[in-house]
Amino acid sequence: MLIPLINAHAHNDYAQPSPLLGALERGFCSIEADVFLINGTLLVGHDRKDLTPGRTLTEMYLKPLAKRVKTRGGTVYGTKQELILLVDIKADGVAAYEQLQKDLKPYQSFLSGFSRGRTVKRAVKVILSGDRPIAQVASQKQRWVFIDGRKGDLGGDPNLYPLVSESFLSIFKFMGRGDFGSANSEAMTSFVSKAHQAKQIVRFWATPETPTMWSTTTTWWAAITPCAPPWKTISSALPRPVPSTPSARGSTATRKSSRGTSTSCGCWGCSTWTCASWSSSGTC
Repeated sequence: MLIPLINAHAHNDYAQPSPLLGALERGFCSIEADVFLINGTLLVGHDRKDLTPGRTLTEMYLKPLAKRVKTRGGTVYGTKQELILLVDIKADGVAAYEQLQKDLKPYQSFLSGFSRGRTVKRAVKVILSGDRPIAQVASQKQRWVFIDGRKGDLGGDPNLYPLVSESFLSIFKFMGRGDFGSANSEAMTSFVSKAHQAKQIVRFWATPETPTMWSTTTTWWAAITPCAPPWKTISSALPRPVPSTPSARGSTATRKSSRGTSTSCGCWGCSTWTCASWSSSGTC
């Protein structure tokens, strides 16, 4: 049985040979798609030169997710685990959001939403990054999207900012080799603790790609391998989540899977994630 990787983020997923499906086959619980609004259509790609008419957010992500959720009892993985679809709006945020709301409407039945002052959790949570239409989203009493926050949103309302993303190197003076150091440890502890208290998830990008970095992030329950596409594995298999037991903290646990043995701090992606509730339940 596939174990969902609650801390694995598929960065620039659309650049893979099998967008979305490849990440789902490996249990990823966060998938990123960059979009541009072109002639009333949200096209997927990192740059405008990469865009082609058939590669739309609806065709590449929304329709396949709808089909998967329908065949799995209203879930992505047959569990209560929520999947994050991180939509990175590359330009024209307000106009792109207006179109996105139209595109999401047929799929609201399986999308997490905000209504009557609270978040209703469903199979997929759409979070907007990039050119974020913050004012427009925040003003809505009912919506099916959330905002990717920044450092200033840490400890804020998780109903608006369930995720806080920041450049690793803007906070920590560590290039992935040697000792992490007490100053960095204190900064990490403070940052993650604030997220825990606010029930937010933290994502760091631009993390050094070294075994020391992966081991270090595991100490703070951040178990992913930061690497750019094409995806690659660090060990002979993809990782499993860090066990949610006190004895697992600070260790580099290993776990068996159908593909062999892997360290708990390796996976595919380009950002380091910490889960705001790992310290107690092991789930996001």
